[in-house]
Amino acid sequence: VVVGGGESMFRHSAVYSSVEALSLHDESWSEFPAMQVGRCAHALALSECGTLYSIGGYGGGVTFLDSIETLTLDGQHGWRTVATLPEPR
Repeated sequence: VVVGGGESMFRHSAVYSSVEALSLHDESWSEFPAMQVGRCAHALALSECGTLYSIGGYGGGVTFLDSIETLTLDGQHGWRTVATLPEPR
């Protein structure tokens, strides 16, 4: 799964909210719902029940993010903000 990203972490570089997944079975890409906030340099975690977590990161300009978004990998409900970090990172 490729989630977000950006051109660089230099000020005013573009960041992306797009999400794509590669099927290892047939080597094809599928689009998933975009995140609510574009971000790069964020952490990702996948729970055993199939929930993907996107945590913090760089939001473009001079913005670092404290938000945590989740997506169930069935892709039916879109991304939801579920928590905030104590400090942006």
